[in-house]
Amino acid sequence: MKSRACIYTSPIKGLKTYLDVIDVAVEFGLENVETINSYELREPNVEFAKQMHEYADKKGVRFPCVSVGLNLVGDNGPEMIEKMKKYADVAKALGSPYLHHTIALECRNPKVIEENRSLFYKRGLEAVRTVFDYAAEIGIRTVYEDQGYLFNGVQGFGQFLSDVDREVGVVADFGNILFVDEGVESFIPTFADRIVNVHIKDYIVTPHEGERDPKDFYSWNGNLLQDCAFGKGSVNMEKGFAELKKIGYKGTFAMECPPLGEDPRETLRSNIALIDHYVKKMEE
Repeated sequence: MKSRACIYTSPIKGLKTYLDVIDVAVEFGLENVETINSYELREPNVEFAKQMHEYADKKGVRFPCVSVGLNLVGDNGPEMIEKMKKYADVAKALGSPYLHHTIALECRNPKVIEENRSLFYKRGLEAVRTVFDYAAEIGIRTVYEDQGYLFNGVQGFGQFLSDVDREVGVVADFGNILFVDEGVESFIPTFADRIVNVHIKDYIVTPHEGERDPKDFYSWNGNLLQDCAFGKGSVNMEKGFAELKKIGYKGTFAMECPPLGEDPRETLRSNIALIDHYVKKMEE
């Protein structure tokens, strides 16, 4: 069985270029890399993307999705929208069918979202429509995950899909749903017909009282969210993969996990093994 695990955020410290990331994927027997806006792609760079695609082809690696983390609802939203269009060109150069990007890149301060909800929501819809339309012209489909406090949760994300009035795809993010104190096992069946990509992450969720540390992640209700290896936290992996089996999901599983522990390579091996375990159960 070929692994459907996909390198996403850099799992190992010290990598200096996206060519290193491709080499790590090959080292661990993986065929997929989902890029983010880091390394040479910190800014959209179509020429490098073409070189990267050529290098990946020689290594047997493909790019099932291009991801970008930008805030499109701020006062510089028009500038960020133009940058996202250029990332659509990057996705085209990499041979990727999907472009995934955040909308309101904010996970730490719910007060900011609450005080600007209507404005941010309106700006977000306009940005998504503009980027979708541009990407569609060059054969790229934009896709969106449950993320942050505003475009998240079964109700909130469902309202977004209804209001955006475009055939956008959905990325089911196993960990992000915890930011609104819900579970992936309810998100997946609700949006089953649009799910084209999956992000795997896990958090240890603990109650928190008092001041919030700006360096940490918290749920809407104030629970502390801490990164951990897959299967070690509060995400119900068993139910999440079971729901994906029900809908016949055939795509990849992007591993969104920072370098953890004394040996990040061992954490990466563990994360791949967990995904392979559940994919095997999906395919039985």
